[in-house]
Amino acid sequence: AAAAAARRPREERRRRAQGVVRILRQGKRYRYYFASVFIGGLWLVSRIDASLEVALLFHMVLLSIKQRSLLGNGCLEARFREAVRVAPEEFGVDASAMGLRLTVSLKALWISAPLRTRAYAIPSELEQGLRAWRRLGEARGQVERRRSNVLRASAPGDLERAWARLRQEYLGIMVEAGCCQTAVSSRLGILEREQRLRQERQAERWNRIMMAKEERQQRRMLIQEQPRTVNGKGEHGIERLLARWARTEARTAAEAAMKRRPGFFGPAAKRRHPAQGPHGAGASYGQRHQESSARGGGVVMR
Repeated sequence: AAAAAARRPREERRRRAQGVVRILRQGKRYRYYFASVFIGGLWLVSRIDASLEVALLFHMVLLSIKQRSLLGNGCLEARFREAVRVAPEEFGVDASAMGLRLTVSLKALWISAPLRTRAYAIPSELEQGLRAWRRLGEARGQVERRRSNVLRASAPGDLERAWARLRQEYLGIMVEAGCCQTAVSSRLGILEREQRLRQERQAERWNRIMMAKEERQQRRMLIQEQPRTVNGKGEHGIERLLARWARTEARTAAEAAMKRRPGFFGPAAKRRHPAQGPHGAGASYGQRHQESSARGGGVVMR
């Protein structure tokens, strides 16, 4: 019995994670449960009951509704309408006895909290709830899955017009449902300020990304152009070297042809005065003594 009591809290937590919610009241003295399921913007909730077994039964009915709505032929709205009618009968319960309520919950761009309508009772207000879901879906339009890169596909002006259209439609639906227009407008104003702040942050981030991308492209272009410049200088240097070699070969060929001409003895030899000798008139005494000794004569003193 103790082991079963120890396993029970874990089992209850696991079941709550699957769609059964526990509510504690008066200092955890009373426990209540209800089941819920989310189907493409439609939030189905059962009534609150003190029995966990009843809440689990309601949860099984809601799972059957979800499975029938997501599978089959036709549009989601038609499948959901048929599932709400058939699924409770399979488990022997009635939708009114379950206290089923339908709430439209849509996520808007750059808003943390979803836009939710009031709860519509099933089956009496089913068509009204589906109409509100359809109107809000059409007003919101296509939502970008990767919201951090939404500025790649949409301009800021288009996003502002889409939000204004969704805001007006949501306000009209809530007023038609009997909600206070002032309270709804105040809540929308808070969400709009949050949306504007997040849009500005993402715009700044987008500008930084684009500037970094342009800088990388410029660097890549410079790297691609640099080898071309070096090759151009190398080719120009090779051409200059070939021209120099051609001039040298032409000059060498001209000198060789001139030497082969008859009567060519080369450049005139440099003539020196006989009295000066190889060292000239300004030679020293030792140099003149060496010259006289070489000729076999003595040194003449002057």
